Amino acid sequence: MTRDAVSLIKADHRVLERLFEQVKQADPKQRASLVHEVEARLNAHSRAEEEHVYPALIAADPDERGEVHHGAEEHLEAEELLTKAKESTLNFSGKFQKFVDAVQHHIEEEETDLLPALRKAVSADELKRLGEQFDKARRQHLAEAGITAEVPAQGETSGEPTKEELYEQAKAADIPGRSSMTKDQLAEAVRKA
Repeated sequence: MTRDAVSLIKADHRVLERLFEQVKQADPKQRASLVHEVEARLNAHSRAEEEHVYPALIAADPDERGEVHHGAEEHLEAEELLTKAKESTLNFSGKFQKFVDAVQHHIEEEETDLLPALRKAVSADELKRLGEQFDKARRQHLAEAGITAEVPAQGETSGEPTKEELYEQAKAADIPGRSSMTKDQLAEAVRKA
């Protein structure tokens, strides 16, 4: 089943938000690879939107040109803030949080303004076509950066914790046998702890 552009973009937002939390909790050795993944996913997401989704919205509703331009500017701002955080040796956490705050602001605006405008301006078939284009471009950009392009399935975007997040919760609660547990077993053990 093909997912539409709005669903794919929102799912991608959730992936980024989970990665932000993983970066914040990671030790410095893990952090570098997670930041690389954040950067690759953010760039792939932004490029795919700017190449396919944003132009389609402007074509369907020229009144959205200003909002689309603002969204593209926020993509650039986020990239610059992430570069500053990566280059920081003394205050990574503070600079990374500024980056996260900027991206969260962008996500909120996009999900409140741009995506509903897109859904209103184009047909369901066009949304699916845009979803295919967005996903193909995003996957290509991620592959160039050496990152797996998976986006959670539709049912996985509800805020349900990942297996990795559950494992970290189990670790914090010192639950024995956690390394061999399935996601469902981890969820149950965390609930009981």
